[in-house]
Amino acid sequence: MKHFYLAVLLVTVLAAMTGCIDNNYDLSDIDTTTEVKVTDLTLPINLDAITLDDIIDTDDSQIKIINLNGKEIYAVTQSGEFSANEIEIAGFTATAKNIEPVESTFRLDTPNATPAHNPAKAQNIEVTSKYLLEFSPIQSIDISAVSIDEAIVSLEYIECDPMNIRLSFSAIGPGSATTMKFNRIVINFIKGLTLVNLPSNYTYDPKTGILSVTGLDCPGNKSEISLTATGADMLLAGCKIENGALDFRSAINIREAELETKTVISEGMSVSPEIRFRVDTYVDALVAKSFTGQVEYKLEGSGLSIDPVMLDDLPDFLNDDQTNIILSNPQIYLSVINPVAQNDLSFQTGMELTAVRSTGNETYCLDNNEHVKIGTEKGSGPYNFVLSPSLPSEPLAGYADGLTHVSFSGLSKVLSGNGLPSEIKIDLVNPELPLQRTSNFQLNSKLPALKGTYDFLAPLALERNSKIIYVDTESGWGDEDLAKLTINTLTVTADVTSDIPLDAKATIIPLYKNDFNDETEEAKPIAGVKGEAILPANAKDFPLTVTVNGDIHNLDGIKITVTAEPGSSDALAPKQTITLKKVRATVSGSYTTSF
Repeated sequence: MKHFYLAVLLVTVLAAMTGCIDNNYDLSDIDTTTEVKVTDLTLPINLDAITLDDIIDTDDSQIKIINLNGKEIYAVTQSGEFSANEIEIAGFTATAKNIEPVESTFRLDTPNATPAHNPAKAQNIEVTSKYLLEFSPIQSIDISAVSIDEAIVSLEYIECDPMNIRLSFSAIGPGSATTMKFNRIVINFIKGLTLVNLPSNYTYDPKTGILSVTGLDCPGNKSEISLTATGADMLLAGCKIENGALDFRSAINIREAELETKTVISEGMSVSPEIRFRVDTYVDALVAKSFTGQVEYKLEGSGLSIDPVMLDDLPDFLNDDQTNIILSNPQIYLSVINPVAQNDLSFQTGMELTAVRSTGNETYCLDNNEHVKIGTEKGSGPYNFVLSPSLPSEPLAGYADGLTHVSFSGLSKVLSGNGLPSEIKIDLVNPELPLQRTSNFQLNSKLPALKGTYDFLAPLALERNSKIIYVDTESGWGDEDLAKLTINTLTVTADVTSDIPLDAKATIIPLYKNDFNDETEEAKPIAGVKGEAILPANAKDFPLTVTVNGDIHNLDGIKITVTAEPGSSDALAPKQTITLKKVRATVSGSYTTSF
């Protein structure tokens, strides 16, 4: 603007004054400074409609224009994937301490038939006797393992590689003329074993641990009971885990035995009145293959790290250090695969967002420290979740099927504070298989990893008490004519229509320069001089008036600050407009010059 009206006024005044001057007079002592009053001088202004995409630059910014269910809106968005390492619980081997042999001695009855001393009639006599024996010694069984995977919290059942358990009996005392066998032998044995390939004359009750054998021959006065176990009920066996160590204690003793002996007695033969039995027990190592019990497994892996949302390149209207944004209903969507649903195992994870600022960080967690819980009811899934203050009425496409809402009130405040954070960190908190029961979990086997996708979606729909500040300056107006103008009042009026859901306060502060010819000098605000006006949200032909009062010298432009105080859950959209019609700007003041 070149102050067309002022220039015309100045020419008119000077022309009139020139016509009154007598050239015969010496005018050197006359003050030629003249001040002309200017009242409500109207300036021609032509403003077009302003849309949000005129002031929000989404290039290289985390704020994007997205299509949400057919409607274009502004939103802070980020998408990605996450995954854990493969799931694996290490196996273990439990070994038995050396088992000391035990001995029992029994007195036998003397055979009551003796051959006559008559060589012509000499013959051997076979004497059969039966004895009910009670063995008193007990053999202690102590099986242990250390450094068991910390994911195994308790054991109910272990499946193991075939494990051999042998009891060896040897009789000392009977001569070669005596043979023997056990018609029946009952043993208090280890409880809870799963024994396979038992001979037909063997019976075993895992609940009581009683093993019964009938018809056990003793060739050469020796016999053996050999058993193969492929598993053990740890509860019945009395096994426990403490501090990563397994302690399995039991005992074996012969409860009762019916021994049958046959002795061939010849003339002059003496029979030993005693028999001594030695029992040796051998237990192979228990090599665990799978287990049933309680598990608690911490997920690990670099793939669980979610890239932070970077906010270091935002539009100017969001970059003021007084900006305070409280989002209406931001959302984090998760879609997760459960790779161990067939093991009836569920996952859970917490989540926290951290707003990073140079002045300090602020962390926000799920309400009541709740967790996202990935169950088994849908098999491997996917399981879809939305983390937000309230369930969105229009969920993001691709997540709506079976969507579960997890309350996250603090998500609204992640951008709040004095100025926006430089970044938002998104962290999964303690992702794990929480303490739960599993059945037949295979050890030393790598199972597929938990994995999923996420979408962070924060539509720019702002709650009350939010504040966004847009600052712009218009400068470079100054010239010699404008330097002579002192403005006392600047008034701008317009009829404004807006479909932007924001209340806004417009503040205009004049800028000045001392030297308009100095291109290095920046225009500065004139202290204490400003005008303000309030523009309501969704205004229709609202009569807007902004008045600036004060002495304004060396005017070089204006600084416009728009402070928006939202009050709608509607998101800002690129096609929303502010239209100014019947715009008028008037100035009042004085123009001072010399002629």
